[in-house]
Amino acid sequence: MESVTPPAPPATSDSGMDDTALDDALRALAGVTERVMADHAESERLLERLSEEDNRLLEERAGAGWPPGCGWPDPARALSSFRQEQALSAAHRHRAAAREFAAWWADVAASATVATLFGLRLHPVRAAAADPESWMSDENLRRLPAISRHERNLAELTLWLGRPAPGDAGPAGGRRPAAELGLTFRAGADGRQVLAEDGRPEARRRRLWGRCWLDHQVPLLPETGELVESLTMRDVPRTTVSAIREASSALDAALAAKAGADRLSRQIDQRGLPETPEQSAELESLWDHADRIPALLAAYARTLTDHLPAVRAARAG
Repeated sequence: MESVTPPAPPATSDSGMDDTALDDALRALAGVTERVMADHAESERLLERLSEEDNRLLEERAGAGWPPGCGWPDPARALSSFRQEQALSAAHRHRAAAREFAAWWADVAASATVATLFGLRLHPVRAAAADPESWMSDENLRRLPAISRHERNLAELTLWLGRPAPGDAGPAGGRRPAAELGLTFRAGADGRQVLAEDGRPEARRRRLWGRCWLDHQVPLLPETGELVESLTMRDVPRTTVSAIREASSALDAALAAKAGADRLSRQIDQRGLPETPEQSAELESLWDHADRIPALLAAYARTLTDHLPAVRAARAG
């Protein structure tokens, strides 16, 4: 597994990251993401093992004629059930972490590639923006891409229509549009709630990636065709272009599968009837494909990270 030595900080707060600092950050992200994904896989294996043990206990009790339910004290089964519940909770958190870290790595790798193509430097605050475990100050939030004035005005209008009294938390309906933009509520000078930029990780992800994150839990990435065209126009080696096209297209296919599963699930719910065998089989196939998104995000990030030197060399040429 790769080293996760922290990258060197930028020389000044206003400087973009030089090639060395950017490569160090990407290597660190690669190592950490792979570790988190390995932890997720281990948590799934533990959950499966504990589930099998719990089922075996139930079968043994049934075979021995134990009364069902809580008809007899069974400390061993109580412990088994508790451990299974804890493992399930841990597996869910590890799964979310794997998705969040893979999204962060993919976001930085894609941003670095695009910046390199256009001869720009990625700012360290932008590279840290999708960190899933940190809070960001107001000063650094101002360095991120601005929230659309039009969308902010709509959120403010929603707040105004249901403006709460001083000390009131505010209506849920008025908070949702703001939260989806990465905004939060703070008490103003008069005690009323006002909109402010939110420094928490989930708010920053929503601000950066919008509906891509809200709907599919993936970052907003360059469109495959446009990225390939930009790489080709700058005479990036064909092997690099082909590898990036393949990784990006694989991710596109998984996202299409998730969108298809979401669409079919809505159609089934609207009908109000049980799934047909055909629909069940199609949903299972689509979700199996969609479940690969975190791994495909990491593979995409790995591809861009590995081929960034080739993109850099072509841009210099």
